[in-house]
Amino acid sequence: MVKVVVLDVDGTLMDTNYLHTEAWARAFERAGHRVPRVRLHREVGKGAGLLIQEFVDDEETLEKIQGFHTEVYEELQEYGHPLPGAKELISSLKERGYGVWFVTSAKDEELEHHMQELEAEGSVDGVVNSSAVENPKPAPTSSRRPCEEPGRLRTRPSPSVMRSGTSRLPGRPAYAPSPSSPAAPMTRGPSKRLERWPSTKTAPRSLTPTSLSSAGLA
Repeated sequence: MVKVVVLDVDGTLMDTNYLHTEAWARAFERAGHRVPRVRLHREVGKGAGLLIQEFVDDEETLEKIQGFHTEVYEELQEYGHPLPGAKELISSLKERGYGVWFVTSAKDEELEHHMQELEAEGSVDGVVNSSAVENPKPAPTSSRRPCEEPGRLRTRPSPSVMRSGTSRLPGRPAYAPSPSSPAAPMTRGPSKRLERWPSTKTAPRSLTPTSLSSAGLA
């Protein structure tokens, strides 16, 4: 029985994926590396260091690009707003008695903006962002973290936790934890539906208040 829902933020609750894609494209170009936006878009969601390493190996250049991205995204951040149904989803989950955690690659200042836009202060039981873990997504560390804080998360791990996130590769989990991870990730398969792994139970592509029953959350 699901007791806690762990939600990704960028691209799941917030309409920010294309803003990050543009910020990364400008950051790479400032550093003298022109990377097609279509390739960058496929990598959005990873931690900054991992994303940059897909295109650049030099450590000094990596740090420059990361700094440029921070500068550019600060200019674009105000255009990031909640996706339809995001705020309603959070409030609906809380009304039904579920714990809600955010797991995100967002930096502290980005997270503050997200929390304000989602009106999530007081509605979220915990947050794991890039400053809270040593290894960012897609490493399983961030997904495991909510299950490792029993004082704040009053539930047992494994099937009691449902993870919802984004994945751009058919059949690949959203920032997939290893099979031993206590969080059950959400996978977008070829059927374009979200599936709970390892069970065969399926959920709608978008989790909204009206789709909670079919997702096994009602």
